[in-house]
Amino acid sequence: MKFKILRYTEVDSTQNQLKRLLINKKRNYVVVARRQRKGRGRYGRRWESPDGGLWFSFNVDFKMEREKFLIKVCSDLLMTLTGFVPYLNIKPPNDIVYEGKKVAGILIEVWRGYYITGIGVNVNNLEHPDRAISISEITGEKYDILKILKLFLHNFINNPVDTSFYVKNVLYS
Repeated sequence: MKFKILRYTEVDSTQNQLKRLLINKKRNYVVVARRQRKGRGRYGRRWESPDGGLWFSFNVDFKMEREKFLIKVCSDLLMTLTGFVPYLNIKPPNDIVYEGKKVAGILIEVWRGYYITGIGVNVNNLEHPDRAISISEITGEKYDILKILKLFLHNFINNPVDTSFYVKNVLYS
């Protein structure tokens, strides 16, 4: 599997932009934006998406249960981000946290036979709700956002569908 990355300065939401591509039968795309005007999380909650964060969506037509797919995505994202911040945990069902503050969130929607997965990661942004924190704030360093995206995609493509990393980090952290 290989993804084509489409970069935008600003979109309404990466999920919506990806759905527009899927209408034209585009597969295995990643939409990444510097900003989202209408980013959203579970239950339609607003997701703040200022400059400096990693805001992206990708589509796959996996043939697996949604819960197992979510576990895979959470596990691959946690594996990616712990390369930069070692003490992260998964807050079930779909958040990555540091000392109780949200670093990243995942939204999975089923649309026309695809899993459309949106991921938001607070990387270098200092603007976010009080209950969140960025990787840069934790470490005091700035990061290459595209490098983090490519590392996540590498992990997602190459890691087997295995829940052991997720279970270890959720149940035993």
